[in-house]
Amino acid sequence: MKLLKYIPVVFLSLITFASCDSDLDKVTYHEEDAKIGALNPIASSYVLDDKKADEVVDTFKWTKASFGYDAAIIYKLEVDVAGKDFANKKTISSLIGKTQAAITHKELNNVLLSLDSIYNIPPRTEATYDIRISATIGDVITPLYTNVVTSKITTYLSYPKNVYMIGADFGGWNWSDAGIVDMTPVWGLDGTFWAIRYFKAANGFKWNTSKAWDGSDFYELDSKEGYTTNGGNAFVPADGFYIVYMDMPNKKITIKAAEVYGMGDCFGGWSTATYPFTASGNKMSITTTGAGELRMYAGYPAVGGDWWKMEFIILNGKIEYRGKGGDQDRVSVAAGKKVTLDFNAGTGTIE
Repeated sequence: MKLLKYIPVVFLSLITFASCDSDLDKVTYHEEDAKIGALNPIASSYVLDDKKADEVVDTFKWTKASFGYDAAIIYKLEVDVAGKDFANKKTISSLIGKTQAAITHKELNNVLLSLDSIYNIPPRTEATYDIRISATIGDVITPLYTNVVTSKITTYLSYPKNVYMIGADFGGWNWSDAGIVDMTPVWGLDGTFWAIRYFKAANGFKWNTSKAWDGSDFYELDSKEGYTTNGGNAFVPADGFYIVYMDMPNKKITIKAAEVYGMGDCFGGWSTATYPFTASGNKMSITTTGAGELRMYAGYPAVGGDWWKMEFIILNGKIEYRGKGGDQDRVSVAAGKKVTLDFNAGTGTIE
């Protein structure tokens, strides 16, 4: 028996000063007359790159499908891990009537990461994926599928470029306040940030990757160390100086007593963890013992002897952090100068 499906097309005929009548025509759709197009070959492999996130990684092209009459065809570019028969297919792009889709590194990466989480494939790992086009003209019509093309694709795991800390002592819970903490990236360690501040135990704080109450704020990652949480905020155990070290790749936030050191000739040498600053109230200070370039850093086990990965200087009365940058401008000091840091205000003095 020939299978028929009907798709209604409604048109209206309006007559002045008369009631509206509608006629219903029916277009007959024969499944056996439908013809799918073909998906063009693609590259055998791709390495997705977060530095090219908004650039087109490839333009996927296919030939037009036919459903036996002039219809608005919905095409979907679908993907799944190879050999899974599209059981957990994800849509890379959905278009009406078009037969090509320019896909960026970011778009493809985001879709593949969602698949990788299902199959426990680690980010930055090469995996093989099946890609096809589905074509349909409505929910009541069974989609047509093109040939499947296969490619080996390496994803990337992107991290936010900025992390901000807000709290009662850091901006007064107001994202537009100058007191918001802009955490400093650790040199050479993507997705890792740090900040030293004087904290009060009674006052909570939290983080976000944008300066806004956009629902993305957080007070912990998968694991935490050195602080407690309550009511959706983080708290330190006692008043004092702390370093916040946020390790997004390992999904951990650590807060511990801050250690700040001098480095170089003006402090006596180039040994790490040897010339510590001393805390007094909400400031930290040290006195130079020789003449030389002023260099300072935050001590943290994760960077080991690479102290310059968390380096900073005083320039024009302000604390300037190296972050991901190169060597900073040099400031020379004489022996016997007291160097004082006010991390909360972002200022420093040499006197």
